[in-house]
Amino acid sequence: MPPSPPPSPPLSPSPQSHTTSLRSGFPTGGPLGATTALTMTGSGFVVLGTARCYFAPINTDGTPTGGADLSATATIASATRALCDAPATAGLFRAALSLDGEYTRVPLYFNAIRFEIYDPAGLTVEAVTPPGGPLSGGTLVTLVGAGFRSLGNGQLCCIFSGMPAGSCAPGTLLGAVGGRTRVRCTVPAAPTGVVNRSLAISLNGGSALSTSSTSATFRYYAQPTVTEIEPTSGDALGGTLVTVRGANFLTLASAFGADATAAAGAAALMRVAFGGVVATAPLFANETHVIVAAPWGYAGFASVTISLNAQQFSSPAGVEFEFVGLHAPELLGAAFGPAGTQLVLTFDSQPTNRGGMAGVAPCALVLDAATVATIRGDGTSEPLCYWQTDSTLVANLDYQTQLMPGSTVTLLSGVIHPARSVSPCPGPLCAQGSATIDIDFPCGSVACALPVAVVSGSQQISACPSEVLHLDASDSTGGGIKPLAYAWRVDPMRSDFANEIN
Repeated sequence: MPPSPPPSPPLSPSPQSHTTSLRSGFPTGGPLGATTALTMTGSGFVVLGTARCYFAPINTDGTPTGGADLSATATIASATRALCDAPATAGLFRAALSLDGEYTRVPLYFNAIRFEIYDPAGLTVEAVTPPGGPLSGGTLVTLVGAGFRSLGNGQLCCIFSGMPAGSCAPGTLLGAVGGRTRVRCTVPAAPTGVVNRSLAISLNGGSALSTSSTSATFRYYAQPTVTEIEPTSGDALGGTLVTVRGANFLTLASAFGADATAAAGAAALMRVAFGGVVATAPLFANETHVIVAAPWGYAGFASVTISLNAQQFSSPAGVEFEFVGLHAPELLGAAFGPAGTQLVLTFDSQPTNRGGMAGVAPCALVLDAATVATIRGDGTSEPLCYWQTDSTLVANLDYQTQLMPGSTVTLLSGVIHPARSVSPCPGPLCAQGSATIDIDFPCGSVACALPVAVVSGSQQISACPSEVLHLDASDSTGGGIKPLAYAWRVDPMRSDFANEIN
């Protein structure tokens, strides 16, 4: 018999060509002990075998710890989405995706995808301010504690006892103060018959095991009422001692029972408003009487209302105080303009003399020397200001300014007075005082503009080594007074040389 032919060589798998990129991951963390699904987004995802997600342990600065990578099977949901279960080990990781399960990682051209497995025991709520509000809800509360952070859009939230499982109120992460983290959220209306509700924080949208290990108590109360005042008129400059009569003035403070310190803290929040102007803390208060020094006010009648949490005032009940005469211009606030290129000082609506300024003039005419020096910063040019209206002063800023959120702006005393005043400064009708730029909302009631990159350039260039690509980003916006910094990468879906260039 003829010899058997030699066996054929094993067939090699046909090579598959694919171009992919990884762009982001959501959420960026999950609690220890729970199964958190990480969604990776990008382009060009295809099934080439058993896809896997890899988690490399890193330090807080992003450097590797040297520990072994952890991995989990990934599910390719579409050409742009891959799903994988996060590790069951606490720590900070850099996440990566492999479509072939072992050999290659999908390239990530911008920021690394960081993923954190956190221990909820380190997430604590220490206090809530204010500690109470009306039954109707709507109180803006600030929670103070440890471990508050954002793990993706919509993940940070506040959980009130009695809420359905898995539901929570959206939270806004504020800047840390004194080493303590802060979150702001809005209190819902009180359920029928509920007086106190515990308030906790969740880092993952109220999901299981993502809630803080401690909570604070929020106390609801019926709004106080104002029935009469004495006297019923006074100087618009303020200072008239007014006795306010009504009911339920100590409802919030009494809710703390024998805790005298907490009760005193709650009582200190009480404020009386004359129209839209809030007076300083009362000189005396009990359940039915309050004695307060009237603030400045606009000439005419103003409704008198009271708040137990320094935020939500009782409904006007027809009790009014009449202000007589003019008042010194009041500096209501200081904030950056939305574009971040100007400082805007807002006075009350009583027209001012504009400090004698006409057009654009040195800020030193109306602001004190320390404020002018802060606005000037490292520059040498004299800061310039102008009046946008009789009640709005604007200072132009440049990139060398040292003005920042938390900076205090002080008026030059004895310069600004009411436009209708015939009394020269200095005098009781001359403006003085200061305002601080809010650290959480530095652009006031409007959101500060976010940077928007607008980049133009050639759609294609030669593959020659000496070829230069010119990109123009001069139409970008939102940088404020500071120059924008840019990073760019080549899309691998559009260039055969993306890996070399990137």
